[in-house]
Amino acid sequence: MRKADRNLGIIIISVIIVVIIQLIRMDYIIVWNRLENYINELKPEDLKVFNYYIEQADNTLLLYDETNSMVKENIEVQLNNLRVKYDSVNVKTQEVDFSGYQKVLISFSNWDLVDFGKLLSFVSDGTNLVIFSAPDTRSHNFLIYYRKVGIYEYGDFVQYDSYQMNEDILIGRKGKEYLWEEPFDGGLLVRLSEECKIYMTANKNLPVIWEIPFGKGKIIVYNGLNSESKLFRGILTGIIARAGECFVYPVINAKVFQIDDFPSPFIADSDKLKSLYGLDYSRFVNEIWWPDIVSTIRKYNIKYTGFIIGTYNDNVEPPFGFEDVIETNLLIYGRELVKYGGELGLHGYNHQPLELENSGHDFGYNPWKQMDNMIDALEHVKALIRKVYPFYNVCSYVPPSNILSEEGIQALKTVFPNLKAICARYQGEDYEYLQEFSVRSDGIVNFPRITSGYRYNSIDDFVMASGITSLGVISHYIHPDDIIDEERSRGLDWGGLLKELDKMLKDIDDNYKWIEAVTTAQAAVKTKKYFETDISFEKNQNGITIYCDKLYDYFDVMVYTEKPLKRNSRNIVKVSDNYYLVRLTKNNTVLSFED
Repeated sequence: MRKADRNLGIIIISVIIVVIIQLIRMDYIIVWNRLENYINELKPEDLKVFNYYIEQADNTLLLYDETNSMVKENIEVQLNNLRVKYDSVNVKTQEVDFSGYQKVLISFSNWDLVDFGKLLSFVSDGTNLVIFSAPDTRSHNFLIYYRKVGIYEYGDFVQYDSYQMNEDILIGRKGKEYLWEEPFDGGLLVRLSEECKIYMTANKNLPVIWEIPFGKGKIIVYNGLNSESKLFRGILTGIIARAGECFVYPVINAKVFQIDDFPSPFIADSDKLKSLYGLDYSRFVNEIWWPDIVSTIRKYNIKYTGFIIGTYNDNVEPPFGFEDVIETNLLIYGRELVKYGGELGLHGYNHQPLELENSGHDFGYNPWKQMDNMIDALEHVKALIRKVYPFYNVCSYVPPSNILSEEGIQALKTVFPNLKAICARYQGEDYEYLQEFSVRSDGIVNFPRITSGYRYNSIDDFVMASGITSLGVISHYIHPDDIIDEERSRGLDWGGLLKELDKMLKDIDDNYKWIEAVTTAQAAVKTKKYFETDISFEKNQNGITIYCDKLYDYFDVMVYTEKPLKRNSRNIVKVSDNYYLVRLTKNNTVLSFED
């Protein structure tokens, strides 16, 4: 009897062990943990509002010409992001009064549109002037005043084939040279007076950004033509920061890496993979690509968000279904992704953009006949995810081919009520769903992708550094199948692409270690705080006081100062020459200058 009991016990224990192994294989460890994407909602009861927050008067005047509204609009977006209080004046239709402003910004080339002599008298008395466009040499005022802004001699307009960073106009990029494959900008050929401090040059020695003292004030000139571009907001930020002795502005502080079409069925065929590795696409992902991506996670502290595709069929009408392989891939790679701190988002039921057939667009995709079909397809992919991960809430979405309609967003909200972020393109073609970093009226965060791919050339470096400087954001995405696409791989094998990716990640790790690695859903929460919280600051001879309104647990700001700060707190981190990342945890934070 005792022997029988012992045998029964062994059998029970064996069954329990088998069940535990199966549960682990089926990802029930994640189920038990009830993973919810690390989302800590911003709750009104956690909000700290302070009555003695200092509301500062408008201290900046932006002068614009209505014939080039794109420059004005781009500068205004960044001024709002930087929390600069400003007034905009149309110089062709409104009277200009310079009194009371600490900074005056000119967004046009024709100096005849403003009383330049009167403006310079204000600069002499302490106003700082920023010129955001290469000057028009045909204007009468330019011929009179060009030497006042530091130009000793000038010639024709030239195109720029390179930039050289003499200073950290872009954070962490002092000494960096950018070589363009084709001209990226252009400006006036100039020689400057010895009084000028040159921040950036082009074509080895042509001044692009410089500063010259003028009485009690200063003048900063951007001798370029790209002030209307989102990609130049880092340059705009670096210039605005220097239009005074110190400057404080908010940053999102988020390093986000995303993988489109992952997990997915992995059913593509590739002669290139068979020739190079003797593998089909599915085995390449499993045996080579994913292990190498995991190595980047461990080496460089990356949190990848993978965006699921359920199927690559072109169906936009029911019935909707899946290949069996997607469930297995979702189980295997989803578990691994989450295990390493990542997130599962949605790329779509299939790769057909969520746009109705009456949109008037023709993108080469199958349009959806009605929103109910979109909802039905999305319900199917939600059921698939819930089957594998019953408690997992999808919180982020990437539109296929960066195409998305408002009807598509409504369908997404219907099926995925926990949706926190939509991630499309920051800059691209007019037909695409282009985004600003922002919060929609329904609370969903627009968190666009700024850079993409494995290749890391000058333009990628520049654009990434611009996003870091202007917003404190790295937002980058890749695909598992980039090696198959000749345009995206540019002829490199996986070893070459991985080497390029490693070069990028090492550069980020060496120069921007301060940026916090987060998932897309976590970045959405940070972005909400970025837009809800307001700041102002005051400088005196001893330091800087930063005031904060609508503060939650913490808020990150970037401080530019020509006087070094005492780093007497772990919340003060020097990130580059003259730049400090400061984490605010109370309504007023006092920063002291070094003695």
